[in-house]
Amino acid sequence: MDYENIFSQYIEDYKIRRNELIGLCPFHEEDTPSFNANLETGVYHCFGCGAKGNVTTFISEMEGITTKEAWKKIQNFERSK
Repeated sequence: MDYENIFSQYIEDYKIRRNELIGLCPFHEEDTPSFNANLETGVYHCFGCGAKGNVTTFISEMEGITTKEAWKKIQNFERSK
């Protein structure tokens, strides 16, 4: 799964370091990047606000939808590549 494609739709000013996407957390206001997403596993964590989960919970929280709906949206991301 292309986790970079999914997370980069929502994360501003991100950089890739090794297998991590690092950027500004979309769940709270911040000036210094504290959001990390592992691009091999799809697991994310924000060291600023404590938000954490996997790519499905991330999309669910960002879009305000159920995890089932989020999974369908993730599948559409993959199909549109």
